Amino acid sequence: MAENNRLLYLMTGIHFGGVEQEVVQMAMEFKRRGWDVVVASLVSRQGDADKIIAEKIPITYLGATNQFSAFRVFLNFLRLLRDYRPHILHSHQFHANIVARIARIFTKIPVVISTIHNSGENSIARRTLYKMTDRLCDLTTFVSHASAEQYARLGLVNKKRMIIPNSVDTGIFYSDETARRQIRASFKLADEYAWLTVGRLESIKDYPSMLKAFSIIVESEDHVVLLICGIGTLEKKLQMMVKEMGLNEKVYFLGARFDMPQLMNAADGFVLSSSLEGMPKVLLEAMSTGLPIVATNVGGVGEIVRNGLNGFLVEPGNPVLLAEKMKMLMDMPKRNRHDMGQRGSQSVSDQFSVEKIMPLWESVYRRYRDNGKS
Repeated sequence: MAENNRLLYLMTGIHFGGVEQEVVQMAMEFKRRGWDVVVASLVSRQGDADKIIAEKIPITYLGATNQFSAFRVFLNFLRLLRDYRPHILHSHQFHANIVARIARIFTKIPVVISTIHNSGENSIARRTLYKMTDRLCDLTTFVSHASAEQYARLGLVNKKRMIIPNSVDTGIFYSDETARRQIRASFKLADEYAWLTVGRLESIKDYPSMLKAFSIIVESEDHVVLLICGIGTLEKKLQMMVKEMGLNEKVYFLGARFDMPQLMNAADGFVLSSSLEGMPKVLLEAMSTGLPIVATNVGGVGEIVRNGLNGFLVEPGNPVLLAEKMKMLMDMPKRNRHDMGQRGSQSVSDQFSVEKIMPLWESVYRRYRDNGKS
């Protein structure tokens, strides 16, 4: 590919979340496919997550620190656009989407694509901004049908829209008995049933419901642990909750981890208690690894977890029902749990692998690049 191949990804920040990891994966993949790729982050350099791509793809930090830095950040972004002159600007999440769209008023950008990863906007201000700037992008994509339907119902997207789900590198997330033995040994786990959850420690993930459900399970089941992987503003509050419940020896707070494929292999089941989701990338990764799932039926979760086939779905905010399904999974014969996990792994391979999803994106990029507002 020798022409019109400059691709700029704009994101709010480069952290450990599923959205950020999806953009990182896309950037790496399109670099390999011969595209000239640059990643820009609104938020200033934070943590070490950017090590994932810093060696191979240029990253520009635009310097956002608070609301008062917005003007400076926008000027930095306009400068980047004029220097790099991307043929395609692909933004992800609310703040990046709005900045990308408004930038088009001030400088020429051949193609602007916005991707929405959540399943709704409760803020009137955010809804208004999406409506006002819809005309400034060529295409809005969603990671799930549920998300697309919700935004359409609210009248937030009137121009062209498309659904392209998150993807998983199945060459990294797969069942690995060696990794399982090693990680379980590091946690001193023998025959305990290990539940794993991964996500930001924020209210939207509803960890209190998960902890209440887990406490119900512990009342009748001693050989069980809960591994919580993630960081966030609620970490100390959740740790205090665990202490008050008397679960200190059963619940492990693991922080941010770089060994997610290995960690998933150490688990026996994956649990998600979110009150709001788009299409959780981490859920796809867990399924790809072969883990059976218990998850709240929010956003696009029901589009990937088939109740009774590769996991169980429950209504959000119901710890009793969540505990019931978790216990049901634990009580299943080991062979049945394995078969449930394998069905999930196969569905990810068939529908959500990098090999399935990235060609869809490249087709979109080529069409809009070559034909303008196709």
